[in-house]
Amino acid sequence: MKRFLIAGALVIAGTLAASAEFHHSGKLPDGFYDCSSFSGGMIIGFGEIEIDGNTYRGPAYDQNFEGDYEYELTSEGVVLWKGPMGGLSSDGNSIASTVLSSDKAASAGFTILVKTKRENFQQIGCSLRK
Repeated sequence: MKRFLIAGALVIAGTLAASAEFHHSGKLPDGFYDCSSFSGGMIIGFGEIEIDGNTYRGPAYDQNFEGDYEYELTSEGVVLWKGPMGGLSSDGNSIASTVLSSDKAASAGFTILVKTKRENFQQIGCSLRK
């Protein structure tokens, strides 16, 4: 039993060390992140976000981006957007939080929680396009 617990603790520690290394870089992997939500049995697209270094653009459709803005990735895996987020942060909507959903470079992704103008919350998942 002790060997199993020690082995399990080592696996968890290794996973946390890998995520800590990714989080401490302070950057998401560069590329395009496709964003969508599942509602009423349908997948609803919210466009794409482009990450390049410490900046982002979007979300937008067909790469029709409005501007470049900075973001911050904290060591806890929270993304802080330092600019507008298209329709997700306009017309009474606001970003409640954004957290990493995957901290592996090959499958990087994050979940955006949007507070709507009607005081409801909508979860939108964004994943790195392969």
